[in-house]
Amino acid sequence: MKRNLTGRKSNRHKTKVGLPDLEHAKAAVLVSLRSPESQRSYRRSIDDFVRWYCSEPRLSLNKTVVTRFRIHLEDLQLAPGTVNVRLAAVRRLAYEAAQLGGAHCIALNAADEVAVEAFLAGDIHFTDIPRTIEAVLQATSESHPGAIEDVLALDEHAREVSRTWLARSSLTGAGASKLDNWAR
Repeated sequence: MKRNLTGRKSNRHKTKVGLPDLEHAKAAVLVSLRSPESQRSYRRSIDDFVRWYCSEPRLSLNKTVVTRFRIHLEDLQLAPGTVNVRLAAVRRLAYEAAQLGGAHCIALNAADEVAVEAFLAGDIHFTDIPRTIEAVLQATSESHPGAIEDVLALDEHAREVSRTWLARSSLTGAGASKLDNWAR
């Protein structure tokens, strides 16, 4: 076994992916597939993974988690081809989530927190949560914040857009069907 003789840590960046990130990445993966059969297969594979992922203690999405999922699939005695298809979907999901990064991850998490808070308070329906997130993501521009001040500003902006969208959609009754560019 090799040891790091210099005592320095690796410069590899580690990415933690939360569940809201997975939903957005799932949509990106499914849109990228042309075949309806592939979309159906990947959707089922990703949904099975998310169900399994949520049943375990929350871990960051990394190689170890994917390996544990593979072991879970093998314990179910699925055919090797089925295991491979499901793992391919999960790997593609992880890749897509890691590529999103930046402002969209910040906006997605902020919008999710505001929408879930409104749902728990009884102000919105459960199905309004993804609609709120979608509206905020549409209003978020591509950027990669360089400083903590930028992250905090993006987070606050996304929360304000979420609150405004929820207030307007509940007053007009329009919901997500009338998403427009008012938040930009």
